[in-house]
Amino acid sequence: FAIAGNWQYSDAVMNGYSIATDEGEAAVNVPGIRNLYAVGVDASDRVWAGTYYSRRLEGTEGLPDLERYPDLWYEVTEMDTGTGTYLDTTEIWNKPIFIWDPADGSIDTVRFLAYPGGDQDTIETHRGFGRSYDGNMLGALNNDVYKINYQTYEVMAHWAAPDGFAMQSMQADDNGFVYVCDLWGGTVYVLDPDDLSEYTTVTDAAGSTRGSSVNGDGTEYY
Repeated sequence: FAIAGNWQYSDAVMNGYSIATDEGEAAVNVPGIRNLYAVGVDASDRVWAGTYYSRRLEGTEGLPDLERYPDLWYEVTEMDTGTGTYLDTTEIWNKPIFIWDPADGSIDTVRFLAYPGGDQDTIETHRGFGRSYDGNMLGALNNDVYKINYQTYEVMAHWAAPDGFAMQSMQADDNGFVYVCDLWGGTVYVLDPDDLSEYTTVTDAAGSTRGSSVNGDGTEYY
């Protein structure tokens, strides 16, 4: 109650449309960004965010404006319709992680989930971000969980969900154990804080889940 009255709106740290704030176009720093779905704060107080949909595109002669949206990439192929050829765009990736730094207002764009050995995963969906006990970031991305080095953005560990699992929520307790649940309930997976291996499972969870939370020592899961 002592601080409840002190919270005031500051500004939109990520804004895709000029009508979204009083500052208008001056406040637009990620043109076309929409439907933010996941957000988290790393050990350097930077904000990690990801969208449910892609950016709203603006065409350039029928093709996406890649200079305006450098995180988008499209493969253009010719297809035979039977009456001639036409250009068709095939989406390769368009849902990067945006990382906003409050110190200078800059925004990093993480386009792929890169591994130290050079492999990489495409980011297709965002379900949530969290911070591990050691300050590195946890991401419920695609249908998996990734532990990401918050300084280099490299993947430190990866848990692939089993077939039929529909990732919905991810939480971490104070010791770094990660709790992930299915949209349709049934099983909660508890993952090791370091390598994201399966530590244990809870198999009698509720039948439908939209969100979850866990207390500090991991003894109570909601």
